[in-house]
Amino acid sequence: MQNKHTLTLLPGNRKLTAPAGVRLLELLREAGVRLETPCGGRGLCGKCKIRVQGDGLPPLQLAERQHLTAAQLAAGWRLACALSVQCDMVLELPGPSSGDGQGILQAGEMPDYTLDPVLRKVPVRWEREMGLVFPGLGHSLAEALQMEEAAFSAVVLRQLAGLWREAEVVTAVLAGEQVLALEAGDTSAACYGVAVDLGTTTVVAALWDLRAGKEMGTAAALNPQTGYGLDVLTRIDFAAQGETGLKKLQQEVVACLNSLMEQLARQSAIARQQIYEIAVAGNPTMLHLLLGIDPHSIGRAPFQPVFTGARYLPAGEIGLAAADCARLYCLPLVSGFIGADTVAGVLATSLDRGDGRRLFIDIGTNGEMVLSTPEGLWACSCAAGPAWEGMNISCGMRAESGAIDAVELADGRLVCRVIAGGAPHGLCGSGLIDAVAAGRRAGLIEPSGRIKGRRELEREGNPLAGRVREEEGKRIVLAEGAAGRAEVFISQADVRQMQLAKGAILTGFRTLLQETGLSFADLDELVIAGAFGSHLRLDSLVEIGLVPQELSGRVRYAGNTSLSGARLCLVSRQARQRVADIAGRIRHIELAVREGYEELFAASLYLQPI
Repeated sequence: MQNKHTLTLLPGNRKLTAPAGVRLLELLREAGVRLETPCGGRGLCGKCKIRVQGDGLPPLQLAERQHLTAAQLAAGWRLACALSVQCDMVLELPGPSSGDGQGILQAGEMPDYTLDPVLRKVPVRWEREMGLVFPGLGHSLAEALQMEEAAFSAVVLRQLAGLWREAEVVTAVLAGEQVLALEAGDTSAACYGVAVDLGTTTVVAALWDLRAGKEMGTAAALNPQTGYGLDVLTRIDFAAQGETGLKKLQQEVVACLNSLMEQLARQSAIARQQIYEIAVAGNPTMLHLLLGIDPHSIGRAPFQPVFTGARYLPAGEIGLAAADCARLYCLPLVSGFIGADTVAGVLATSLDRGDGRRLFIDIGTNGEMVLSTPEGLWACSCAAGPAWEGMNISCGMRAESGAIDAVELADGRLVCRVIAGGAPHGLCGSGLIDAVAAGRRAGLIEPSGRIKGRRELEREGNPLAGRVREEEGKRIVLAEGAAGRAEVFISQADVRQMQLAKGAILTGFRTLLQETGLSFADLDELVIAGAFGSHLRLDSLVEIGLVPQELSGRVRYAGNTSLSGARLCLVSRQARQRVADIAGRIRHIELAVREGYEELFAASLYLQPI
């Protein structure tokens, strides 16, 4: 019989029992404990730290020696991805991550639209004495709805057979010219839909009254798939672990959507069964995972998605809990790299209309961008990596309580702003960009990205020379450590990670402009979308050379345009026609295969105004 061991989780003294040899990360996942695992548990990021006590702990693994400092190892810190159960253990878990949606961007541009939802409800009154049931119930209903009887499915006809004797009024639930269901009585006033931005890191949902054209509320959460990897490639690899991996990722996001819909319904005092349509925008991998479709082909050359067109299917087919007849609508994709979130952004910002020259960018782990000119729409996607999310960064964390989200040089000092105040625990992506920009202004970092040495800075008489430390690797300290709290800093490796992300995006900008024979000076507007983009300071983007100084007066922050595009598709059938047209018009440029890409990328790495 296999030995079993007891694990005590602190705080809370929760007890788990596990057989010897089980990897701790998998055990905690199954128990519902979420740790930071941006690398998907492959020992590459060092974020799944836990403090462990026990007699007979297994020896340190290479990943732990690489990612944990001597002080951390001495204090009992280990990596959950590298540690297996070999004895009884007491586990001190890090503070809970803020996955309640607070601080997640939910607002975005919404252009004018005409209320004309695809999903609608029409009440029909029976008048038997006038003979309207002749020559058949289905024929009579079809006449009342001004459509063909052939539009009725067998399910609808069965409902009709059961309702016509009891109900003087029935309500038809229609999706365009298709009858989805019949309900007893006049229920037309209760007709709701949900728009969703299904992001790699966050999920945002908005409840709409489709009859009144009114938004009832929004809700947001951390995408639970982040527990299996922060970026899409890591999740594609996890999904490739047989049916179990793919099914697990789908179940996680479906459960998240159900939780958000339940929250929205409760807040608006409606029944979740009154939600009849769910419109979802997201990148190609997220939509494949939502539908339970293996995204393996997106992660391997030639990087093709299984589908690109808009998808319609019964919401219950994948486990979404709404009305029995509710439909799921996924906006169309362009390619394996340009997704429905980008198409939704073009729709929301009206980039497909007008005669100006505008550049749209949704900055995130994948920087999708679209250039609009009178001649057409061009798009590309660059793998900026997870640095913008604070991952693969020494003190990186998500934008939540305790994260430094802004740094500026004021009166010769580095001044940090912390989300929710108090002592900092790390820094998020916007804090990283600000810190590097401030380091450049202060003369601590060269245009090449090299952090100057402390003695070199002292010889120059730099008043911030003391901020540079060189033991255990060169770094710039943003916040000194204190009892029970480590210092927060950016290392030389962190600056390099930021340069790679910045260089990828600037290369995308320059490639689109080259393709169309334009320069930055020719642009009428730069539109920055997305949750991360909305928190970026323009002066920092100019300082590191991501946005040219000449464009600084022509930058517009558009907010969560992915959600806005999904909203528009929920309330306007014209919008759905437009997104199909937009997806067909966008010309996707593959960066990596273009001649001169490597040289352009190398030139884009420098941290200096352009």
